[in-house]
Amino acid sequence: MTGSGDPAAADGSDRRDGGRFGAQKIVYAGGSLGGSVALVTAADPATGAAGVISLSGGLDGQEQTVKRLTVPALYVVTEVDTTGVTDLVKDLHKATPKGRSTLAVYPWRAACRRDVP
Repeated sequence: MTGSGDPAAADGSDRRDGGRFGAQKIVYAGGSLGGSVALVTAADPATGAAGVISLSGGLDGQEQTVKRLTVPALYVVTEVDTTGVTDLVKDLHKATPKGRSTLAVYPWRAACRRDVP
């Protein structure tokens, strides 16, 4: 969110500091549907994304979107995701241009541990 409160201006066009302070690179990230939105946003060269992180995100047919990624992508999912996207996330990882994608699949039990800080 920018100073104007306009999330559409998250590209830095509303920076009041003239670019002297703040983020120099943007990595888009989101979980579930937000992960899908992050992938779409990062695949658009006009956003100037430096990378994308998708946590259990992805939509059917989004393979064509991730094929356009020119930035590093991290996909994170559990072995048995309760939303049923485990296989879809793996497919998106495979569809992402070679060398641009990392897939982290965690055991469901490890994701639910309460003793991990």
